[in-house]
Amino acid sequence: LLNNPIFKLGLDGYPALWLPGAAGAGTIFFLRQQFFGIPRELEDAAVVDGAGRFRIFWQVCLPLVKTALVASGIGIALYYWNDLFWPLIILSSREAITLPVGLLVLTQSGYVQRGLAFSGGFIATVPPLIVYSIFQRQIIQGMTTAGMAGR
Repeated sequence: LLNNPIFKLGLDGYPALWLPGAAGAGTIFFLRQQFFGIPRELEDAAVVDGAGRFRIFWQVCLPLVKTALVASGIGIALYYWNDLFWPLIILSSREAITLPVGLLVLTQSGYVQRGLAFSGGFIATVPPLIVYSIFQRQIIQGMTTAGMAGR
């Protein structure tokens, strides 16, 4: 299954897995809504103080959308942690396969070691639960303020 040339694009490596998701339409729209929620008066006050565009972005706007950045980053990471088809298409070496692809390869053989498959499923489940329990407040806060655009 991994050596099938129909499923391979030839790009190998972990940035090829998560980079398309960081520029996805959902992430862009989510962050756009957050930036539109920032009052224009804050930007005008920074201009009066003599700040340039980059300084306004870096010191005024970015700290205000920090929870949205954390929420979208965690969402992207959890999505690509569980993704099966994109790594199956994009990765070409056995050393770079992800856990869901490895579990698929493990269960495609003639003899399935059920203990190994169940332990792989457990390993695939625990890290997202830990990440969510640590960043639960930022995720919920980022998602609830997503639709509150002021403009």
